[in-house]
Amino acid sequence: MIGGPGDAEVPGLSPEDAEGVARALARRLPPALVPLFDASFVYSTRLYDEFVHRLAVGVFRAAGLEAAARQAGSVEEIAARAGLEAGRARVPLDWLLRQLAARQVLEAEGVESQRRFRLRGPLPVLDPAAIREAQRRHDPAALPSYVLAETVARDYPAFLRGEVGGEDVLFSPARCRLWFDYFTNDNGLYAVNNRVGAIAVEQWLPRSGAAILELGGGLGSASAALLGRLAEAGRLAEVGTYRFTELVPLFLRRGQRALEQRFPGASFLTFAELDMNRPFAEQGIGPGSVAVVY
Repeated sequence: MIGGPGDAEVPGLSPEDAEGVARALARRLPPALVPLFDASFVYSTRLYDEFVHRLAVGVFRAAGLEAAARQAGSVEEIAARAGLEAGRARVPLDWLLRQLAARQVLEAEGVESQRRFRLRGPLPVLDPAAIREAQRRHDPAALPSYVLAETVARDYPAFLRGEVGGEDVLFSPARCRLWFDYFTNDNGLYAVNNRVGAIAVEQWLPRSGAAILELGGGLGSASAALLGRLAEAGRLAEVGTYRFTELVPLFLRRGQRALEQRFPGASFLTFAELDMNRPFAEQGIGPGSVAVVY
C-alpha cells in the first residue's frame, strides 16, 4: 500500500487509484518497463501534476491575470490587459491558460487558432505546500523536482512582465545547485527517462565493439543509468567507445568526474565538448561512425 495519513484529504489524489493505474500499465507495457511504472511512481506523478497545477494558479494570480481573464479574450488580449510583455509572454501564457482550462479553472471556447479564455468563477486558493508534504511522506527523493518548480514559479510573473530574463530565472549561478540536485538518478520523477532510455539502448546495442555517442550529457546521470544497465546485463565489455559530449563546460567537468568515479575501469569513455548546431564532422564525428546516438 502506498500513501500515508492525510493523503486522502487531497482532492483528486488516491493511492488506490495509483495502484489501479499501475496494474493497467503492467498489462500493456513491455515486461522490462513494468518495474519503472509501479504504483509508487504513478502516485508521485499524480502528486507532482497537482503541485504544478497549484503553482500555475499562483502564477496566474501573481501575474495579474485574474482580473485580465474575467472577460473572454485571446492569449494576446489577456496578456495586454495584464500588462505582460507580448513577445515573451505569448507561448508560456498560452500553456498556462490551456493548463487551467484543462482543470476547469478557465473556460475555453473557439477553434484552436482563435481560442478565447475566461475565468469560470472565483480563482481557487490552493496551497502547494500540502502536496509537497504529501510527496515528502511518500517519497522524499522526488523533492528536488518540487524545489526547482517552486523556485522558477516565484520568478515567473516577473519574467512574463519582461523584468527578468529566462536564463536568469533558470540558469543563474545561484541556481546551479537546483539542477545538480534535480539531475540525479535518485530523483525518480526525472530518472525514469534515463532508465527507459537505458533499457532501449541495451536492447538495440550491437553485440560487440559498438560506438556510442551521447549528446547533451549534462551531469552524467543518463550515462550512469545506461552503463549501469549494461553492467547488470554483463555487456559492458561489448562497448567499443562511449563518447560523452556536453556543451556547457561546468556540466562536462562534473559529468566526467561522476562517470570516472562510478566506472573507474571504463577505458572506452572519452569526454569532449560538442555543439549540436555545428556540423558533427568538423568536430571529429564522421558519418556512420557510431552505432548509437544517445
